[in-house]
Amino acid sequence: MSKGKEKRSIYSAIELGLSDVAAPQISLMGVTFEFNPVTGAPTVALDAPRLFWGGGRGLEYLWTRMTQWEHTKLIDYRLDSARDAYKKARSWLQLGDPPTVVAPYQILFDYRANPSRGWGTVECTGDYEFPEVLRNHREAMIHQLRKKGRLYGDSRCPRVSKFDVKEDGKIVYRVENAFYYDQVGTNLSLDYKGAFPVPGSMEIATTVRGWDVLNAGVARGELPALEQSRLANTLGVAVAVTAVNKRGNISLLRRLRRKKLAVYGNMWGVPLSFAVKLEGEKLETGSSTPLASLLSLNTEILREMGMHRDDFADPTPLAFCRDLGRGGKPQLFFEMRAKVPFEEIVKRMTDNSERLKQFKSWNWLRLRLGASLEASRYRASPELAAAIALLMPE
Repeated sequence: MSKGKEKRSIYSAIELGLSDVAAPQISLMGVTFEFNPVTGAPTVALDAPRLFWGGGRGLEYLWTRMTQWEHTKLIDYRLDSARDAYKKARSWLQLGDPPTVVAPYQILFDYRANPSRGWGTVECTGDYEFPEVLRNHREAMIHQLRKKGRLYGDSRCPRVSKFDVKEDGKIVYRVENAFYYDQVGTNLSLDYKGAFPVPGSMEIATTVRGWDVLNAGVARGELPALEQSRLANTLGVAVAVTAVNKRGNISLLRRLRRKKLAVYGNMWGVPLSFAVKLEGEKLETGSSTPLASLLSLNTEILREMGMHRDDFADPTPLAFCRDLGRGGKPQLFFEMRAKVPFEEIVKRMTDNSERLKQFKSWNWLRLRLGASLEASRYRASPELAAAIALLMPE
């Protein structure tokens, strides 16, 4: 690896928290452009209060331009599309009032405001019955993703069919046994054009997203409740890895997802993101299991960074949300904060050439007031936008 490439890899992290050299800055209407004194790489810092004069629209516009979520054949990630499809959905995940960062997620439960509640329990109500009218579509999507090398096998997954917070404060996730391929045929291919008849009706939807709304019997623009939706709605987890430097600045680790991944391919995302898998046999009907026992974190990325699991605190739940871009797919967000200083993490990440080869797909993002974004040729995923909104102070 050339020295030039090593420098760019190292300073993609250092420029967002470590350098003691004053960086040249240019500020214009609340937007500060910092240039790394060594590499010249730009960092864009957005000052939310100075942009509120425009009702927050200036900052939201810049955020939208830098994310540029796209419309693929299988799923439409664009923020405006989610707004249009679920214009009546409430409790969108956003930062600031007026909003400066908006992510296409609906918050069902905010763990940050209820830190003493615990994670909750999982109660199994049986097996998921995949909609008959979508079976051919599911098979076609599986074949298509396999052919493109974007699908790596099936597995059992818990489907969230209902979410409850009891009067005594108990958090309950009611789930059904489903499979990962079930979400391939629903949540991950919502906008693929086809003809999907609605049972008991003369209506035919042109997408699975539209079919779910019609089948649930809700008004257009509403998001079907978990108990109404017939999508797979398998439980997903996103873990934001954070660290604090010696100056007290908090940075978020982001990772560039591989181009061939079925979800958020070639986008910046949180480093730990996965669909929850049921190891071994399926859950027994009527069983009750602590949620924490179902979540097995793959911490391989920590070892790649030269870190150990003990270098980080236990994951802290942030929020239980529904991903509107994926038809209301349930998603749990966590934070896992480093016990060691940010400087030590970067030192370990860059102390040998093997890690530097991996490091080109990692990057640290300093969390500042309003939002902080590094200029990049790659888009930030909606999931990363949600993590930023959940972690940033109001």
